[in-house]
Amino acid sequence: MATPLLFPYTLRPSRLISETDKDSLYHNKYARWAYAANTSSLQAQDHWNRITLNRLFYKNKQWENQEDITNFLMDVSGFDKERIKVTYNMIKNIVDSYVGNANQISFRRKVQSISPFSKTRKENELAKLLYFNDIMANSSDAGFNNFMKSKLPIGETAEETESIFENTYVDKYVKGMNQLINYCWELNKLDSYKKHLAESLSMDGISAMKPFLHNGHWLVRKVDSKRFLFDRSCLNYDTSDGDYWGEWFRQLPTDIFEQNESMNDAQRKCIEDYVRYGMVKSNVNYVYGGSDLMQRDGRVPVIEMYWRDCFAVKYGYVKDDYEQVFLAKIDYTEENETKPKYTEKDLIPVGELSEYQKKIIKKDKKNKKDYVTLYNDILRFCKFIPAEVIGNPVTKNDLTQYDVVLDYGIAPYQEKDLLLNDNILPPYKVDQFIYLDGETLSPVDFAIDPQRMMNRLLSVIEHNINNSKPESDAIDKTALADEDLDEKEILRRRWKGDPIFLNAKGIGINNVIGKANATIGQSTSFMVELVDFYKRSIDDTTGVNEAIKGQSGNPRQLVGLTELMIQRGSLIQERFYESLQNIYTGLAQSICSVGKLNYLDEKTKLINILGDEEYSVLELSEGLRNEEFKVFITRTMDKIKEREFVDAKILQYFQLGLLDDTKTANLLHRASEDELAEALRQFGKEKIILRKKTNEMQQQMSMAQQQQEMQYRQNVNALQDKMHTEKIMTQKEEGAADREHDIDMLVLQNQLNKGQNFKMTQ
Repeated sequence: MATPLLFPYTLRPSRLISETDKDSLYHNKYARWAYAANTSSLQAQDHWNRITLNRLFYKNKQWENQEDITNFLMDVSGFDKERIKVTYNMIKNIVDSYVGNANQISFRRKVQSISPFSKTRKENELAKLLYFNDIMANSSDAGFNNFMKSKLPIGETAEETESIFENTYVDKYVKGMNQLINYCWELNKLDSYKKHLAESLSMDGISAMKPFLHNGHWLVRKVDSKRFLFDRSCLNYDTSDGDYWGEWFRQLPTDIFEQNESMNDAQRKCIEDYVRYGMVKSNVNYVYGGSDLMQRDGRVPVIEMYWRDCFAVKYGYVKDDYEQVFLAKIDYTEENETKPKYTEKDLIPVGELSEYQKKIIKKDKKNKKDYVTLYNDILRFCKFIPAEVIGNPVTKNDLTQYDVVLDYGIAPYQEKDLLLNDNILPPYKVDQFIYLDGETLSPVDFAIDPQRMMNRLLSVIEHNINNSKPESDAIDKTALADEDLDEKEILRRRWKGDPIFLNAKGIGINNVIGKANATIGQSTSFMVELVDFYKRSIDDTTGVNEAIKGQSGNPRQLVGLTELMIQRGSLIQERFYESLQNIYTGLAQSICSVGKLNYLDEKTKLINILGDEEYSVLELSEGLRNEEFKVFITRTMDKIKEREFVDAKILQYFQLGLLDDTKTANLLHRASEDELAEALRQFGKEKIILRKKTNEMQQQMSMAQQQQEMQYRQNVNALQDKMHTEKIMTQKEEGAADREHDIDMLVLQNQLNKGQNFKMTQ
């Protein structure tokens, strides 16, 4: 069933009318034109037909094509050829292979800031540390220096401080955005969409996701490929250069009444009557190919269209807080702001600009002002229920006066291209398997015709087998020698092995006895080979060969040949998984732009997401609004294989001394590759700090040892001086005693001499 066509407007509304004239009627007319422009496209209608056919083949309804029924199952006169509808469903194998491989893929997210503020923050943080390093170098207070080292990553020298800083610096804004992406990823369970996206890409050739805001949260939903609309004149696979996008879906009347309080009673009655009476009151004459839109399931079809609009804005060159000159909007109030950031007072005079900048402002030589008026992209939308399907009175002159417009206006929190600030990205995150000349192709498209040939061959083979008979003898009855021998007697003698007498009449026995062959012949065997040929052609075209599926038809096949088949299949399938990766990259980028702005206005939710560090969160919310981030998504192995790989790396790093016992125990069986890298950096930081403390302790021990040696030497020297002094004193005392002894001896000698002289005189 194709997507329905509304009665189209041939003339697109002008986007150059004033902003005050862009009311509900303008939005309704433009949305109807965009819807009609897409649904009337031959490429879009052909794509919807192929989607329907591919899904039927996947569901094993492979004999729905009228060509197969009329030309193959029936003869020229329209009678049945007694062939049955046999299928060997290769389409299901192809889709299931893509889905299974997609489920095993994991996507690793990494955020980087591309704003000049990020570089400035890093330089300021390093300058602060170097300033404290200079203070410590000029300080003689060891206690103060040790306190500063314990609080800040500072080394002994400026070079050591810079090295520590490069190993330990983490941008708090980037860290906060990573936490925000992880939160939204888990909130929406984005990994669970891999199966749905892979199914759409493999069967429909396109997958689309729609981010939206609800109750203060960034949410996402899958869009049905058959109901997704976009500008077929675009060139990019992600439709980012398109002019309009949209979808139609079925919604319960109660949800419509609850979400749209401005509806009047007449509109509610039309919606309720549509649910009650279905197609009875619908103007199906204005709906072409529209049985899908007219299902009686208690839901109402709603169309939601987005398109690029434009508005005039004054641009001029100004200086930011860092004295950098750039082109900015003048007298323009941004979303969620109360006043313009730059006015005409902030403009730099044209005479002070460079020649290139002057050309931007003075494209029109008649312009005597310091600014130029440019037209910017802006995204508008309209959500409505068409009058054709709910039974409102319609006229070919103006259908919009009877449409039920549910919502319209400028799309909130519009996502901008980071490389082109004036370019608005589409509200849908889309990618396609193959997109050429406005046509979307899927892997299954190239397998449909071989699948049909396989089914036809199998049907013929079954017909031949069903009509086959055992081989039997053919005997000429006129050649019987015994004319009274009847057929029953001939059969009895044949089975008993008794001889049968024949009269060959001179023409040879072989000419009167033959064989009646109704068995399966070589043609049937050739058809079986053809089935295998078409099966291999499907494998080669889609890349889902036996090696990819883990099957091997030849047990003696060389290992190198198997690896070559896997490589060839992987190359063919690469564009499929690249498309899947691009969709997830777009979703993550939407979180960094639309989700960021939303949560900055929801500070309570932001605090709950980022944790208990309320002060850092509030500080983050002040400067994060103007920060620009880029998300990089890389494909990795499935979680089980990644866990085994990471555990092996953890043990290897532990043996090399890059991790300690505690970190190894904490990381095993729970860490991802990014968490392992973070732990390695943290351990390196701890080793630097530990090395600094060890060096300080060694220096202190060395100084203490030197002091002990000096004290020992002083004690030894003092003892030696004391002993020397005592020795000298002893020597002096002994010398004095000797002198006294000598004196005594002299005195005694004198006395003896006097005594001898006295005796002699007597």
